[in-house]
Amino acid sequence: MGKFLFLKGDSGEGKTTLLFECLKPWHRMVGGFYSQRLLNEDGLTMGFRMVPAAEEWIPAAAYKKGMTNVFIQRNENGFQKNLQFFKTDGIEILRSSAHNKLLLLDEIGGIELFVPDFMKEVLCC
Repeated sequence: MGKFLFLKGDSGEGKTTLLFECLKPWHRMVGGFYSQRLLNEDGLTMGFRMVPAAEEWIPAAAYKKGMTNVFIQRNENGFQKNLQFFKTDGIEILRSSAHNKLLLLDEIGGIELFVPDFMKEVLCC
């Protein structure tokens, strides 16, 4: 059996939800992270946050000001990207998963590609 599984598709198609269903029996073995969609009361995407895979798997959550681990946030000018998050907390989330047998890297291939230190840590995984 291979070491990697890649899912590709448009936003909102259910890739993360599918992964959660398939990995549910092994949740305690899974490290890494997933990207949680943050929604306002009207269902509008307000941003995304990185959640350690060890936490409860909730693909979408209600947006609240001051949430932690937010790497994309909507403001009056559109979406604001927080690349600094990947250099600090993002790397720490990956390093804390080094002992896990399974590693979930949900949403690789976006803004984190512009953070060489984070991508180096991804490749070390």
